[in-house]
Amino acid sequence: MKRLKMNKMKKSRHNFHKGIELHKVCSNDLLRPVMNYIYFEHSYAIASDGRILIKAKVSEISNFNEQEIELLNGHFLHATGFRILMKHDVVSVEKDGFLAQGDSYSIKIHFYSDETMKFPNYQKIFDEWSPGDHRKIVLNTHYLSKIVDSVNAKDVRMRFGKNDNQGIILQFPVSDLNDTKGMIMPKLDSDDF
Repeated sequence: MKRLKMNKMKKSRHNFHKGIELHKVCSNDLLRPVMNYIYFEHSYAIASDGRILIKAKVSEISNFNEQEIELLNGHFLHATGFRILMKHDVVSVEKDGFLAQGDSYSIKIHFYSDETMKFPNYQKIFDEWSPGDHRKIVLNTHYLSKIVDSVNAKDVRMRFGKNDNQGIILQFPVSDLNDTKGMIMPKLDSDDF
């Protein structure tokens, strides 16, 4: 008598893509608690620790549908919640948070709600940035590594602003991250080479 093997159908991942680590860009700052969260706004996920920032287009770093992405708008998710979320393959977006489901469990990861908490005006920095020429700039490579790792990018294009105090805009050319951008604030250096 032959035994029939029951093949379980593997569920395809419905979540942020594997390797996305936006939580690593967030800080653990008691004085500025908003920096401990990922903020969702206008189809983007924004994470910052005050020195570096990633503005990732949700449709590029996940396979959530348009309705789910719209439900994210205006919500905060703690970095720890995001890290937990990434451990699950099947996740749905609901009005009050994410629902992670497996064969024998379901876990709710709630959005944080506090009307007094405001994310810094990151868009103003992007809007005021303009390209320019620099002979030198000092860059903390740890910051660059954190940004690149947060979206699982292998290559990065750096665009430098006109002024020494403007941030460095990061783009990810050899990937599907066409509208995702990062920013690193430069370390000012008075030493001439």
